[in-house]
Amino acid sequence: MSPPFDASSPLGADARVPPATVPPSAVAAATVRLRAAGCVFAEEEAALLAEAAAAGGGDGRAALARRVARRAAGPPRGHV
Repeated sequence: MSPPFDASSPLGADARVPPATVPPSAVAAATVRLRAAGCVFAEEEAALLAEAAAAGGGDGRAALARRVARRAAGPPRGHV
């Protein structure tokens, strides 16, 4: 975990990578794909995977797609 203030950064505490955004349409598409893959709690899994994808910064939609593809391939959600 980074310190709340980084004196070496010109932006201080705001120098962290901002969270990505995952649009609701991407979460809905993830839900459909997870349900088709046989995930019983597809809505909850899609929401959790979207949250994890957004936390990584960058392109949240692409990160969600990668996580959903891995989950649909079979590994448990905790390993995705």
